[in-house]
Amino acid sequence: MIFHSFFGNPTCTLLFDYDGVIADSMEIKNLAYKYSLSKFNIPSQVIDRVQLLNAGLSRYKVLEAIYHEWTGLVIPSETLEEVSRLFDSKDKELEKNITIYEDAIQFIKKSSIFYQLILITGIRQAVIERSLKNNGLINYFEEIKGSPTNKEDHLTNFINERKIYPPNCFFLGDGLVDQKAAEKCNIKFIGVDRGKASFIVKSFTHVIQSFSEIKIDQFGVVTRRAV
Repeated sequence: MIFHSFFGNPTCTLLFDYDGVIADSMEIKNLAYKYSLSKFNIPSQVIDRVQLLNAGLSRYKVLEAIYHEWTGLVIPSETLEEVSRLFDSKDKELEKNITIYEDAIQFIKKSSIFYQLILITGIRQAVIERSLKNNGLINYFEEIKGSPTNKEDHLTNFINERKIYPPNCFFLGDGLVDQKAAEKCNIKFIGVDRGKASFIVKSFTHVIQSFSEIKIDQFGVVTRRAV
C-alpha cells in the first residue's frame, strides 16, 4: 500500500486522535471507568466492551453508555456528575503511568516539519493540554481540540473556519467514532490498530499498526515503508 499519492501534497493536514494512537492509555482509562462505577457491580467484560465500542467519546458519553448497557436505564444527572468526579480523580492519579508510543513521537516530530498537525480528542481540554505539555509534544500541534465538543463538530468547525479542502486532510484514529466523524466530513481515515481498535476495516480503509510503517523523506513525501 502506497501513501505517496495521499500525503505527497505539502498543504495537507494530519489530524490525530490521542488515546490508543499517540498514548498507550486505554488501560488507564479502563481502570478509571471501573473505579468510578464500582458501586454498581458492573461486570468487567461489560465495561471493557462498551469502552472499546465508544472509544473516542468523552468520559461523560462512555459512562452514560456503560450504565445504560448494564441497567437499561438513563443515568441520572446527579449520578453522572458523581461518577465523572470519581473518574477524573482516578484518571489524574494514574496519569503518570501513561506511556507515549515512541513511534508516534518520532512521526509527530518529523511530520510537523512538512504538514499542519491537529489533535482532536474526546479528552477534556485541560487534561489533554497538560498531558501533551508534560510529554513535550504540545508545540508540534497547531491546534488541540478536546471535549466537551464532539469530534464531528470539531472537524466541521475546523474545515469551515480554516476553509480547508477535506480531501487534503487525513484523520489517524483507532475508534469507530473517529472513522464515522472522518467519513461524515469527507476526510480520509487511516486506522491505527495497536490491538484495541474499534474501527471497521473496509475496502478503502488504510490500516497501520505503527507509525514506523510510514516514512517521511526530506521533501515531505510520505510513503509506506518497504517490508
